[in-house]
Amino acid sequence: MAKRSPLVFAEVDRLELKRDRYEHPHPHVQQRMEVLWLIAQGVGYGEAARLAGVSPATGDRIVSMDRCGGVEALRQLNWRGLNQ
Repeated sequence: MAKRSPLVFAEVDRLELKRDRYEHPHPHVQQRMEVLWLIAQGVGYGEAARLAGVSPATGDRIVSMDRCGGVEALRQLNWRGLNQ
């Protein structure tokens, strides 16, 4: 398995993750923010997923979303034609 490159978070992103993990109106987005906030605090990817209550595969998808679109991508809900 290839080693993952570490995620790097700007201070403004850390603050958004910290806020939205509790204050975003949608619980799925809160959960995504929790995973990334834990990673930003130095928790490993798998442990962050476990602590946030998601599977390792979901944790990987959340990390991928962040790598592709940043914190804003985590706020997007794109299923069943829903996009908020």
